[in-house]
Amino acid sequence: MTLAKGPLVAPETCNIPGGGHVLLIAINHYPAFGRVPPEHVDAVHAELNQYKDALRSLFNKHGHDMVVYEIAREAQRGLSHAHLQIVAVPKGSSDNIEAIVQEEAAKAGYALQNERSDSDRDYFDMELPNGKHLIHLLHPKTRFNLQFGRQTLARALGQDDRADWKNCKQETDDEKQAGKAFKGAFKPFDFTL
Repeated sequence: MTLAKGPLVAPETCNIPGGGHVLLIAINHYPAFGRVPPEHVDAVHAELNQYKDALRSLFNKHGHDMVVYEIAREAQRGLSHAHLQIVAVPKGSSDNIEAIVQEEAAKAGYALQNERSDSDRDYFDMELPNGKHLIHLLHPKTRFNLQFGRQTLARALGQDDRADWKNCKQETDDEKQAGKAFKGAFKPFDFTL
């Protein structure tokens, strides 16, 4: 687990110490969490759920829900690495996220569904605060905007200026301070201690 570089939810705009944009990254190399080998899938998903539950508790303590999204696609050189983006959303903003995601998906020509019907296909999966999943199956010859999740959440949060992570870079000292603050806030929820 690490804080995102160029966080969508910055420490100064979020009352979660250190900020509210976290990445959960698999230590072992899997192209996507939906493609973990069968012999490891139960353990990996159990640990992911423990982290998500712990983060949900931390965010809730500070008046936030969370949105989780993953883009699962094979990189052309086989360099993809499974990770989840977890973004804090103020509780008052949670209800409008689905409508905005649906609207943005329609504009982009993305068909959203609630289940992955083809486990071999690449996908975009956004888990809303209410647990509902919005999934778009990616087509090999069709371009998918890899920033779709971030851009859509930036719009939902009224922070369009933060849609591009490059606009949100932090100084190294600020990153370190945010990391230290987040680590301290997460400690009571950290099941690994």
